[in-house]
Amino acid sequence: MASDHSGFKALGHIDMDEKTLTHGVLTVRMTNKSGGTLKEGDVVIIDPSNDKSVKTTTTAGYKLGVGVIRYYVSSSGIAEVIFFGYIPKILTTAASGTGRGQFLKTSTTAKKAQLSGTSGGSGDFAVAITNADANGYLAAIFKTPEVY
Repeated sequence: MASDHSGFKALGHIDMDEKTLTHGVLTVRMTNKSGGTLKEGDVVIIDPSNDKSVKTTTTAGYKLGVGVIRYYVSSSGIAEVIFFGYIPKILTTAASGTGRGQFLKTSTTAKKAQLSGTSGGSGDFAVAITNADANGYLAAIFKTPEVY
């Protein structure tokens, strides 16, 4: 019997020339230029001074190229960075039990996102889909990019 849809189902890992899709999370390999280690959930930005690199920021609402670290990486190591889709773990300044349904943007605290309400605004890059745990971690989905 012929199928009425096309496509494929992958249960695991797909590698696509410096991009990786694992369990619904799309990552890009970038060099860690933050000057220190980064761990899963840390918020980073594209480093405008180095090719294929990321660094941290303390600019609230940074608008260009925000990503989230997927796995621990040492300084100058190759990081797996999420720039699109599902974010299973993101570090925030949110209090435990808050966040779900709110937008997220970079904060003045390096490596952390902050809640920015439910209206949406300049610098928002994701929407929380869970409340924060006791350490400020929650799950989110990147929102559609905006042109500024």
